[in-house]
Amino acid sequence: MPFNSTGHPALAINAGFAPTNDGKQLPVGMMIVGRKFDDVTVLQVIAGYEDGRDPRQFPNMAVTEYT
Repeated sequence: MPFNSTGHPALAINAGFAPTNDGKQLPVGMMIVGRKFDDVTVLQVIAGYEDGRDPRQFPNMAVTEYT
C-alpha cells in the first residue's frame, strides 16, 4: 500500500552499493517509515544515519544471486 495514502511518512535514500560476484556494484536503498503524521522522527532518523556513515565506504554485504 502506498504510504502517502495511509498518512505514514516515508523516505527512501541511497544506503550505498553492494558488490556482485562479477565485480560490479549494485545500488542499495533503504526506506524509513514512521508513525502516522510523524514526519519529524523520520527526518531525524535519516539525518542520524547520514551523519554516522562514510558515503565513500561500501556496506559489508554481497549479492550472490539476482534475477
